[in-house]
Amino acid sequence: MYELFLNACRNNTDVSDYRWTISKDDINFFNDCLKIFKQNSVETLLDIGTGIGNLVKICSDNEIDAYGIDPIVSEVHPRLYQGTMATVIENQHLLGESKFSCISCVNFLHGKDHKDQEIISLFEFMKTKADYILITEPNISSEAKVTCMSNLQLLHSFQRSHGGAYHSFYKVLK
Repeated sequence: MYELFLNACRNNTDVSDYRWTISKDDINFFNDCLKIFKQNSVETLLDIGTGIGNLVKICSDNEIDAYGIDPIVSEVHPRLYQGTMATVIENQHLLGESKFSCISCVNFLHGKDHKDQEIISLFEFMKTKADYILITEPNISSEAKVTCMSNLQLLHSFQRSHGGAYHSFYKVLK
C-alpha cells in the first residue's frame, strides 16, 4: 500500500536545489530521533522533505520500516521517492485505511515560503495518517499554528539543530 502511494506522489520537479552538508549535529539529531521512536514503538515512518534521506537510512538500518519523499532525490535508494507536500496531500487517498506510526517533516517547515493553507493541509494529512509526528516548528501565522497544533500532545522537545531549528515529537490525539 505504501509503495503505490509513494510512487503516485512523483512529480516532474526540475529544481536546482542546494543540499546542506550533513553535520555531526544533524546525525546526532537523527540518532536522538531513533531513540525516541524506539521508546514509543514506532514501526513505520514517512519522512516528508527527507533531503538526502539520512533519517530514513538510520531508521531502516534499525528495523523501522522507513520511507522518504523529497522534490529532489539525489541518490538511488529503495526507500527514497520523489514528490512534494502537494503530491503527498493529493494522493493520500491511495493509503486507504493504512497509516504510518510516525510522519516527520523536519528542517523545512521553518522556511518563509510556505502558505498557511498548505501547512494546514499537511498537518491534517499527518494527523489522519499517523499516530505520532516529528516536526520543525512551522513558520506560519498564529491562527494557522493554532489549527495545526490542535489535537497534538508534546512528548519530546529536541535540542536545536540544523541552523537553530526547533524540533518536537508529538502524539496525535484522537
